[in-house]
Amino acid sequence: MSGHWKKSMGAGDSRMDKQHKALFGVIDDMERRITAPKDRDAVFRAWKELHGHAAYHFACQEQLMLENGYPGHAEHAAEHDDFLKLVARRMSEAPHNTNALKGMPGYLRKWLSGHIRNSDGRFAAYLGDIPPGLKKTG
Repeated sequence: MSGHWKKSMGAGDSRMDKQHKALFGVIDDMERRITAPKDRDAVFRAWKELHGHAAYHFACQEQLMLENGYPGHAEHAAEHDDFLKLVARRMSEAPHNTNALKGMPGYLRKWLSGHIRNSDGRFAAYLGDIPPGLKKTG
């Protein structure tokens, strides 16, 4: 498994869990490209890939929240927006200064792990309280 993903981080939704694992994998790939920057464009592509994966995952998750009437949707979506803004800001720096990006993969893993355990954990608990016949699965 990639990065710091642990089975205990599972949200109870196989699609979300696969997307979380994929995000850790993208961060791992980005770290490899940053620490051995033979091609500055490859570093930029890694950031772009992370942004794309994260945006897709967040959109899927937020849709699931809306479909299930999750009351914490706005706060959770704001966390997603902050993450995407950070990645976009760093993406704009990537072609110019790969050294400034070296600590970012660790930071991103820490953010993602905390987000999954806390915010996604609250959402998973909310979904667990919905009777199976009423729960929307996307």
